[in-house]
Amino acid sequence: MRFLLGFFLLIGSAGIIGCAPEHNPFPTREERECLSDLHQLTAGFSEAGEARFSPDGDWIMFQGIPTGESDPQVYLAKLEYVWVEHKSSFRPVYATPLPGGMTIPEKTDRIRGLGRPVRITPEHSSNRSGCFSVDGNSIYFASTAANAGPSAADPLTSAATPPDDRKTTQGSAIFRADGWLGAIAASEPGKIVDLARHPLTGTTGFNSHCILTPDGHSVLFASDRSGNVDLFAMRADGTGCIPLVTSAGDDQSPSLSPDGQHLVYRSDRSGDGRFQIFFAELRFGPDGAIAGLQNEHRLTDGQGIHTGPVWHADGKHLLFSAGPPGEDDIQLMTAEGKRLTRITFSRGADDQPVVSPDGKFLMWSSRRTSDKSKQLFIARLNLPKGS
Repeated sequence: MRFLLGFFLLIGSAGIIGCAPEHNPFPTREERECLSDLHQLTAGFSEAGEARFSPDGDWIMFQGIPTGESDPQVYLAKLEYVWVEHKSSFRPVYATPLPGGMTIPEKTDRIRGLGRPVRITPEHSSNRSGCFSVDGNSIYFASTAANAGPSAADPLTSAATPPDDRKTTQGSAIFRADGWLGAIAASEPGKIVDLARHPLTGTTGFNSHCILTPDGHSVLFASDRSGNVDLFAMRADGTGCIPLVTSAGDDQSPSLSPDGQHLVYRSDRSGDGRFQIFFAELRFGPDGAIAGLQNEHRLTDGQGIHTGPVWHADGKHLLFSAGPPGEDDIQLMTAEGKRLTRITFSRGADDQPVVSPDGKFLMWSSRRTSDKSKQLFIARLNLPKGS
């Protein structure tokens, strides 16, 4: 029954992007057509999500609500890969040859789990995950740490009706932390490593959902400094802030294409309470700095909530979550809003997707756990036929 219901929901959801021809002519019917080698990465959180990969794919940043607490915190953790041993045939003339039968460990591209998460945000703060710098040496995230007061945070939800993020991170700033890897390496197990020390934005209002351009020169983020939540761009050092999107509704969750030329984001500007996915081209000034947007248009148009858009590493596909309340699934479509294909089929919510820099893995947040808590999962991603 679950299968049949999901199938008819998929077939009947042509309104997501306007008409039936926009769907993949070879619709998927189960996850194994797209996902393999699935692993649960987190446990012990009441909620975990909004994960991001480091540029080398070795680390992730995510936000989680520790069990018994109410405020989201930001964590860093190292992905654990499978290693294999093989005999070495390399015999350099300038080094002592390896004894016969000695093996050398080699890292594979198979993930087996997640190392110890390290919390990087202080007590009495509410926080949102962010991104890594292009060279991996710096991280960016949002926090109320500068105001040093507890918030009345709502739990992260599955996006049936996305929470008003301003309730969870009111009085938040975008923070930058350099040299995070050394701080993590020197940390004691179980101790908080407070990296919320250097805000780039003001600390009043709402400043969150930050991403970095591929060239590392600019930060894009959401802020309510104009009245609604709109999208802004600033230099990586926090200077030169300009508005990008100033619509009548809330605009959040920006994601840039790998070449840094195109932007997707969610918006509820239609006034019907439903977030939709929008696309725009970045416009640049004579100095190469971001000057604004052009050719903005909506990619989705249907029932339910469409949120969390991210680019695939190939620069041709987008992933996002959509569906009935509490039953949203990860969807895939082209950057033109075509070939809509369902990726996940579990009971409960699957949302907040992100693709690894090499395009091999999909990481997302799901309630497919035995206790129905929301945790991070990862799987090998295979683009389905017809997508």
